[in-house]
Amino acid sequence: MRTHHSATDLLAQLGRAKAEVQRIENLINATTSKKLNDPNVLLDAVIRVLELQDDAELSHALGVHTLIFSKIRHREMGISVPLMKRIHMLTGLHAEELKALLAGAEKSISNEK
Repeated sequence: MRTHHSATDLLAQLGRAKAEVQRIENLINATTSKKLNDPNVLLDAVIRVLELQDDAELSHALGVHTLIFSKIRHREMGISVPLMKRIHMLTGLHAEELKALLAGAEKSISNEK
């Protein structure tokens, strides 16, 4: 059974998706412009949510080189907006959760996302 969507419905969905991406970008930019307390909290939470073992598996899941995570963990590099988008898309974590984790706020995150 095929569902037919009108062009108006599809345009409305696209508009909502674009607005959500813009909201996430704005939130990430506002957060990453500040000094981060501990980016390790975010990376560790993502590893837990995705039920991975380590940064090597995380780098594979997100499609980035493992050196990136080493640099982030040693604070030689920040977490970029494109990387945050990948994390959001892969984990389903909401922008508010990502912001809290970037700020170093450790909290219990279920891996049922």
